[in-house]
Amino acid sequence: MVSAVNTNKTDKESIERYRRREFLPYRYNQLWRIESGMVRTVTWGLDGQVFVLGLWSTGDIIGQYLSGTEECQLECLSSVVVCRLPFSYHCHRGELLSYLRRTKKLLQISQMRSVSDRLNHFLGYFAQQFGIETSDGFLLTIHLTHQDIADVTNSSRVTITRLMGKLHQQGRIGWRREKRKRFLIVRSSVVQTLTHRSMLTTG
Repeated sequence: MVSAVNTNKTDKESIERYRRREFLPYRYNQLWRIESGMVRTVTWGLDGQVFVLGLWSTGDIIGQYLSGTEECQLECLSSVVVCRLPFSYHCHRGELLSYLRRTKKLLQISQMRSVSDRLNHFLGYFAQQFGIETSDGFLLTIHLTHQDIADVTNSSRVTITRLMGKLHQQGRIGWRREKRKRFLIVRSSVVQTLTHRSMLTTG
């Protein structure tokens, strides 16, 4: 069920709400601004394999044509509130550069040889991009299933479940329970190590 409410800015903008696992309507020239929640850009191979082209959250501008292909969709990974932008809206240079950098980062992660490396680097990226820094590490309030992570890291759900268990035993990730919900915590040391490696690689 989609609900739309006109904003005060212009009658060409509207606020719309979508449930988890729903897709934003397919309009190639349409841009959306995420007000809350998380959306992923996905496409599919000939064998039906899912390829994740991007992960986006509050404040991000998204749309099919930003991905450079019509063969993709925007799937909600949580309850999502988006603002439908007018067709006259043009992305700023900074928005485009941020979109390209983040798409490139996920591509680089998916191309790493080791599944373990792909998982570690993805968790570090996700924590930095979307986590809340606390004394325990980076708190991730947006829930990703093991299948969601497997899709990003070009792996299987079974493998990700096994590796996540190993990371927990090593103390590299943890969990926090709040109001009957369980949130993932990526330890700060993990993020710092991966950031240092990235600087050495690009430096």
